Amino acid sequence: MKIAVVTDIHANILAMEAVAQDLKDQKADVLVFLGDLVLDGTHPTEVFDLLESLDPFIWIKGNNDDLLIDADDSYFPNNDFEKIHMEKILWARERLGATRINSLMTHSITQNIEEAGHVLTFCHGSPDSNSFAIRPNQTFSELEKVLKNVSGEMLICGHTHRRFIISVGERTIANFGAVSIPGDDFSHDARYGIIELEEDRIALRPRDCVYDTERFLKEMAAFDYPDYKTIMGKFGYP
Repeated sequence: MKIAVVTDIHANILAMEAVAQDLKDQKADVLVFLGDLVLDGTHPTEVFDLLESLDPFIWIKGNNDDLLIDADDSYFPNNDFEKIHMEKILWARERLGATRINSLMTHSITQNIEEAGHVLTFCHGSPDSNSFAIRPNQTFSELEKVLKNVSGEMLICGHTHRRFIISVGERTIANFGAVSIPGDDFSHDARYGIIELEEDRIALRPRDCVYDTERFLKEMAAFDYPDYKTIMGKFGYP
């Protein structure tokens, strides 16, 4: 079985189009999306419709997706950070509309695939929380706690935008990195991954897709997207 794993698109249609094109060559049996379709990008509707057309076998709800309803109309920002975050939420709400938002809310935060004698668990942040960040520098005991309710041998997550593969005893935690916005290395590629499952092995194959990041950032500036300069900084621009 060949599984394509996509996560953290963040309303970046240019990056997701590059991934969708690469997926055609990979000929995966199923697509898994690990959440965070919205915020920090200008095209949430287009991304939603493209992802839906790819018919994910698993569609996980990310922490940013949850914000579409968690920060309701009674929410009052207490500082500049919260004010900007609310502006991003309103941007996404206005463009997605109620039907798409309601669809996003139907998805779970964790799900398994059992195939070829293997059990793989997929989540956004952690199996118990889509806002908890799994990082490779956490201690063995901390990572064991993350895996306490995981029955399979591998956990595949997103959320941090950082690519890593770490062993925790006889089990593995993997993150293929984000479609949009690098975690810590200023990458300009759209990142996702392929998992190949056979009875005697699991192969993890990271993929990197080139897209026009300058166009993406110029569009953010043209739309005057909330706090777009912070996002530019994550790509290494001043």
